[in-house]
Formats: sequence, C-alpha cells, structure tokens
Amino acid sequence: MKGGVQTVALLLLLLVVAGASSLASPPTLMTPKGVHYHHLKAARERRLHQPSSGPEDVMVYPKGKEEKLMECLECEVAFQFLQGLINADTPLEVLVEESIIICVTVVGYTQVFCDGYVPLIAPILYHILSTNNITANDVCGEILTFVGCTSNNPDREWTVNIHPDKPPVIPLAPSEMFSLTLLSFLPLPTPAISRISLSLTTNSSSLSSPPFNTSPSHPFTHSPSHPFTHSPSHPFTHSPSFPSPHQLSLASPFPLTTNSSSLSTTPIHSPPHPPFPPSHTFTHSPSHPFTHSPSHPFTHSPSHPFTHSPSFPSPHQPGADSLKVLQLADTHYDPLYLPGSNAACPEELCCREESGVVATPEDEAWYWGDYRHCGTPYWLLQDMLTHARATHPDIDYVIWTGDLVPHNMWSTSKDWNLFVVREMNQLIQSFFPDIPVFPVVGNHEMSPLDQFPDPDDEDNEALGDMSADWLYAELAQQWSHLLPDLDNSTVNKAAYYSVLIKPGFRLISFNTMFGYSANVWLVENSQDPGGELAWLEEELYRAEGAGELVHLLGHVPPGTAASERTWSKEFSRIIERYENTVRAQFYGHTHYDEFEIFHDNTGRPCGVAYISPSQTPWFDLNPAYRIYYIDGDRQDTTRLVLDHETYITNLTEAHETGSTRWFLSYGAREKYQMASLTPEAWQELVERMAQDRTLFDIFFS
Repeated sequence: MKGGVQTVALLLLLLVVAGASSLASPPTLMTPKGVHYHHLKAARERRLHQPSSGPEDVMVYPKGKEEKLMECLECEVAFQFLQGLINADTPLEVLVEESIIICVTVVGYTQVFCDGYVPLIAPILYHILSTNNITANDVCGEILTFVGCTSNNPDREWTVNIHPDKPPVIPLAPSEMFSLTLLSFLPLPTPAISRISLSLTTNSSSLSSPPFNTSPSHPFTHSPSHPFTHSPSHPFTHSPSFPSPHQLSLASPFPLTTNSSSLSTTPIHSPPHPPFPPSHTFTHSPSHPFTHSPSHPFTHSPSHPFTHSPSFPSPHQPGADSLKVLQLADTHYDPLYLPGSNAACPEELCCREESGVVATPEDEAWYWGDYRHCGTPYWLLQDMLTHARATHPDIDYVIWTGDLVPHNMWSTSKDWNLFVVREMNQLIQSFFPDIPVFPVVGNHEMSPLDQFPDPDDEDNEALGDMSADWLYAELAQQWSHLLPDLDNSTVNKAAYYSVLIKPGFRLISFNTMFGYSANVWLVENSQDPGGELAWLEEELYRAEGAGELVHLLGHVPPGTAASERTWSKEFSRIIERYENTVRAQFYGHTHYDEFEIFHDNTGRPCGVAYISPSQTPWFDLNPAYRIYYIDGDRQDTTRLVLDHETYITNLTEAHETGSTRWFLSYGAREKYQMASLTPEAWQELVERMAQDRTLFDIFFS
C-alpha cells in the first residue's frame, strides 16, 4: 500500500496532524507549533510596521486567496482518495503505518511525533469517515477553517433559538466606589477604523509585536455581530519521543499531606540547582460569603480532603466595595521537567530527561522554567501560588480557565492526562482550601488533544476511550472538591455548569471545545454539540428574569480564526441578546495578554472578554497571573470589571539570581488612561491606539 494514489490519499491524516496543508514542506524536524509561531512572528512584524495591512493578518497563515484555495483543493483531493481506501475496507493499521511514513518523509516531522500522534488521531478519523456520508468539501471546510476553507453543506448553517424581546440596553456607568487617579487623556481624533484586535505578550526580553489590525473590514465573513479578535493560538501541539508518560504510576511524585504545615515542595528530580521554595503554612477559614445554586446559598464547604490552610487574613466580607478575583490560565504542568536537561530538542516539549543530549551549556534547561519549548515545573507553580496568596490575602474567589496538561501531544493518554489533572487539582486545593475555585476544561485535558465528541450522539457510549466521558467523570470528581455543593450533572455530561455565587450574581463555565475547529468530531456533527449553546441561552434567559448578572468562563476565546464559524456566530448572537446580563467574559488558551470586544449588528460595543496570560513560559513568555477587581456588593452594582492587574516573574532574572521575584507588571486603568473598563471604554482605547503611536507603545511596552 505504498506510493502513488494511496500515498496521496493518506495525506488527509497528515492534514489533521499538520493543522494545514500549507505545512506540506516545512524544514525537517520543525514541529507544528514551531511552524505556527514562525508565521505568527512574521505576521506581528507586518502589523507593527504596516498597521493597515488588512484583516488577513489575523489568519494563522496569511496568504493570498489563490494559495488558500489551493490548500483547500489539496485537502479535498486527499480526502477523496482516502475515502476510497476506507470504502475498500483497507485496515486501519495499514493506513496508520503509511501515514507515519508520510508524516516523517513528506511532511517533515520527527519520527517521535509521527510514531506517537498519528496512532492517536487516526482511529477518530477512521471512525468518522467510515460511519458518515461526508463530502470532501465538507470535511476540509471544517478542519481547515482557519486557513479559509469553507463548506457548502447547508447543515453547517444552523441557529440557536434565542428568546425575543431584548430589554432596553442599560447604560453602564463607572462605579463611584472604585476611584483611581488617572493620567490626562490624549486628544481623541475621529475614529478611522471600525475594528481593531490587540494583544500584549510578556516575552523574555524585548516584547514581540502584538497583533494589530486597523482594517475597517472584518476578518470573518459570517456575521457583522461577530466579535473581532486575534488569537495567536494554534489547534495542534506536539512533543518528544522516549519513555511514554502513560507508563508512569498515578501515584503523585509530590506527596500532598493533610498536615497544615507540610506543603511538599519536593520535585520529581533533585539536581544541584538553587534550593526549592520553603514550605508554607496556611490557616483554614470555615466560612465564605459566597452563595450557590439557583435557589439557595452556596456555602464553600471545607469538607474536601485537603486541609492545608493559610495563615493569611480572611477574604473580603459581604458588603465590600469590590470583589478581588484571581485568574489562573494555562498552567501546563510537566511532571517530567528536569533542570539541566536539553531545552533545545527538536520536539514540541523539551526540558525532560528523554530530550536528548545537551550540546552546549546554553542548551541546559533552567531551574525555574525555560523560555523554549518546555513545560512548567511544579515548584514554579508553588512559588507563584505562594506569592498570589501572600500578596492578595483578600482574594474572594479564583477562576481557573483550563489547560493543565503539558504539550506532549504525541504521548498523551487517558492515564497520563488524569494523573496531571489530579496533581493540579490537589495543588490548587492545597492553596485555596477556604476560597471557591471555579474551573474550566481546556483542550489539553483530552487525549488526543482537542477531540471532544458530541455527548448527545447515540453512539457516544460505544466510542470507548474515544469518548470524553472518562474525562468528564474525573473532572466532576475533582471539581466537587473545589466546589463541594456543585451540581455535577452537566459536568458529567460535558464539563459545563452554572452557579449562583452570590444573590444576583452567577458564574457560568462552558466547554469551548464544541466551537473549536481543531476538534475533528465537528466533522460528524457541528450543530450545537451537547446542546451547550441552547443550555447557555436558557441559563441567561433565566438569569435575566431573576435579575441576575453573569460572568462567563471558558478556555478558547470565541471568535478566533480557529473557531467553528456557525458556533461562533451563534455565541455572538447570544452575547448581543443578553448584553444587560453578561457583564464580563474570561478566557485563556492563547498564552497572551489580550482582550476581545463584542459588537452588535450596528457596530456598537456590547461586551468584553478578558484573555489572561499563562502561567507556563511555553514559549518565550514570562509566567504571569491576573487579579481582577469586580464591582462589589452595593445596591446598584454592575458586576463590571473595575480594573485588573497583571503580575509576572522574569525567568532570565530568576535564572541569574537563583530566585524568583514576582512583581506588578501593570494595572489596566492607569497604564491605558481609562476612566472605566466598559465595552465602550475598551473600544475607545483601541481607537485611540490606532491613531496615537505613543499610546500604542505604552500598551505594547
């Protein structure tokens, strides 16, 4: 089964592996993420020096229309041949074997990556293509949406039933309870644009240029009500070869005991590097001012098995002028991180014992984490959480927006992923036993990466480990420790939930994987998998009727180039309909410090999404965490974000001195001269930055 037509046919598997046919001839040993970030860097440079270069710069692979069309045609040709082989009952094992050969010799990925990832993704593709009547145009229009491919299947266009009779829009005024001395505003010229997308990075040295698009045209074609955004994320990741992590014992290498003074800091390896952070003592607060459930108070019970308790002051009490909220995003903890190992390996994830020989001293992995393709050391996360608790003893609650598992895409498994999920949940519980933590599922929690089938599909139970049920069951169990009174019925179904945390204030955590085109299960069914958007709309309708204000929590920001078009359009319609109710959204995934502005169909700003920088340095980033100040428990509270602060540590400095120094990088209102953080204020900011390079440089610095 080698060569000729069969070889071309099998390229479809590699299209999913590569993420795009535009990667058909990358340099040998380049990984999917490496190629992805190479394109992003070039795109950022164009946006920095030519800010009017147009909306195509927000695409992952900015090319001309002819090239995009060719990529789509290549995909369709490959699919047609592959479908013929499947119809001829070619065994899956043969397809996998041939695909691995092509992956290495034609596409140019490492043997390690191809040997690991192709067998993970191939059974899903084989199942989808052998059990569904799907056209080549339809498949490629779904999985290559981010390079501009589209499907002509009318079933890809669908709508969510949205309750009519939108109430009059409530003007949002800045809270008088939260004053801040601001710098003088620069003159605001007449706006010359309608949409801008911006992001800020926390790089190792000089910051790389952020995405910047001042074109009046929108990069998406499906709806004027779609949020404009740029996300430098890519749907595919990858990593090294060597002993597979799923062979590890699920016993934790970091013993977390219930002794309140014995928070372990012993990592998996103990090379001669700077000493580990000291142990920390916590006290436990038995009560918390939060409420929960649609009808009764939610008391954050300390009954879970972790009793480490801080000796810091108790959180805000009811009636506070503002709530203080910590966001954690993209921890990407790697249990196999080894200081001194090879940080310059050819794989997606390095800094491990199996990462090969260290060629030069410069290639050695740093103790506190490394800017190259490396995961996050356990002790760095401990150090960050220790700083967050000590510096912010009055945190009211934590939002944890997903991606716990490292970037070893080629060697994930059910056992490995569950091991990391358990470790991270135990760590978070140990630092916040007295504070509610509201978690979100990320795309890396699933094995293989990104692949979440429709939980409502009648064949879901027959999928075995290809189903995400095993992950949902574990998340339900782990999240019950973080939120003991949480109704886990929807978590067990698809990892989404809704909680009333205070009278009149609700948080809704939803699974963004059903709107992410890297999820190839969307080829089988993209029409609101799991009924999640319908559920979200109903939750918001009920909240509106009850006079509740809502914050949304997710992982992948809707509206990115890799979003499933119709899902993203329908989500935007929901946000526009319930703009009086949804007062903020919080996401991660991109690893960058970004924000999105949502607009109604007239172009008026109607919502804001905050995208937090990551804890992981993967890659070329300084670890960071975010603090939000939310309008508090006053009679006319808006529950808007009043301000936010970003704290970072510089890994270069930590490497040189042997210790970390966490510090405030910036506060949003002061740095950007904003009187408030309403949607209109964010729109005004990007319009000012589009006209004033000095202000843009302040944002960028």
